[in-house]
Amino acid sequence: MKKLIGILVCMLLIIPVTVSASSKTINNEDEIDNGEFGFYFVILYGRIYNLSEGMLYGEIHYIFDYIFLRVIEFIYIAPFIFQFQRSKVENGHAEILKDSFRGFISENYILGRVLIWLS
Repeated sequence: MKKLIGILVCMLLIIPVTVSASSKTINNEDEIDNGEFGFYFVILYGRIYNLSEGMLYGEIHYIFDYIFLRVIEFIYIAPFIFQFQRSKVENGHAEILKDSFRGFISENYILGRVLIWLS
């Protein structure tokens, strides 16, 4: 079982390199100075309910409440900022941009990754 989970995580880490053209690009001058670039990569697993799709900020999002979410975050901003964080959050509300999510989402579970390119 551990080997299967390890293979799944490795595949989720490789996929962003191969499908980077389909990822969402954000131009936010308040958070990132001109000339800096990087990415925000999140792996999600958890139990959810009240799943729906809705329009937020002019884009389609998955909107749901969660019982728990296990989250692994990788943040890189060139040239020297790298951050890694693992967490488990319980009982809350979340939105995920539909175009940046790759994985499985149903009325009960979520398993996938979110990749956002910062430029």
